[in-house]
Amino acid sequence: MDGLSVKTDGAVSASASVADGLLKANGSALNAAVITKVMIDIWIGLISFILATVWAYKSKKQTNVNTNPKVLWYKFPKFVLGYIATSLILSLLAVSYHSISEGAKAVAPVISFGTEPIRTISFTFTFFSIGLGTQFSRFKEINLKKPIIAYAVSLCFAIAWRGIISCLLFAK
Repeated sequence: MDGLSVKTDGAVSASASVADGLLKANGSALNAAVITKVMIDIWIGLISFILATVWAYKSKKQTNVNTNPKVLWYKFPKFVLGYIATSLILSLLAVSYHSISEGAKAVAPVISFGTEPIRTISFTFTFFSIGLGTQFSRFKEINLKKPIIAYAVSLCFAIAWRGIISCLLFAK
């Protein structure tokens, strides 16, 4: 599925459109790939929040220091809030029309109008700043077995969840 192998949302849409045309799938491949990619993005935000919560309370127990709940806000990836806000705004705009196709036609120019450079710059700075904030020297101190197991379990759950959602939305 394109949503699991292609990294950016735009590239997922493009490759799924090609697959859709080659398979004569009438939009099914495109819909499934985009839903899969969006679910991955949502899952990243949810897992990040859970890991930040665990980290904040674990560091409190280990150091006997009173950890302020603001730590969760500092560790929470703020780009998730942008996803939520954008989704809400565009969804409200789309549902204000009489039909789904009219709403989709109204939202399409807003989504595609000149956003590629802004999106590229925003993603670049987001992940660049994550890299700047990472303390690689601390990796030696941390046992990575538990995070790897947590990631593997959550990835299996996410794949199953996305498969169920795609089947419910697009099965005929």
